[in-house]
Amino acid sequence: MAGNSLTIDVSREAKKLFPEFSVCGVKVLDYNKAVSKLDYHDLQTLVDRLKNTEQRPELRKSWRFAFGAMGLKPSKFPSSVEALAKRAAKGEECWRTAIPAVDFYNAISVRHFAPIGGYDIDKFDMKNISIRPIWRDCDKFSPIGGHADIAKGNRNLLVYACGNEILCWALNHRDSKLFCLDDETVNARS
Repeated sequence: MAGNSLTIDVSREAKKLFPEFSVCGVKVLDYNKAVSKLDYHDLQTLVDRLKNTEQRPELRKSWRFAFGAMGLKPSKFPSSVEALAKRAAKGEECWRTAIPAVDFYNAISVRHFAPIGGYDIDKFDMKNISIRPIWRDCDKFSPIGGHADIAKGNRNLLVYACGNEILCWALNHRDSKLFCLDDETVNARS
């Protein structure tokens, strides 16, 4: 099966830019089977407990600082968790998508005000994800919904990449539609 020994490497440049940077990964086999057992009432309760970004100003400030360090204007390029929390604050279920697997990690993301993403590891050709500065001359990106101009930002713009394919642009601003979770996902990495 693809992805059995998938690793996540943080580049020297990323560690230099953000010395306290850390990333964690969880591999889930039979992901949609596990997600099918979710109780959406419990997820909504979880989101409702902490859906206002104003309740976590120190975390919002740290993500805005990180995006500024990458040469992006945080008001135009919000972190995924800030954008998600704002949607959740608009009202019940505004944070939900059509994909239960994504709703699961979105609920956890809003609850802890931490960016969480998920990737279908069976779509990977390689066994390594790198968190590194963007390589504008050879990286490719196919964003989910909307446009992410990979020319934006400065030389410190960090991406999650698998070879020259960008999984996530600007640490956690926008994910790739090539590796995203969908209704066919069996094995995932969050």
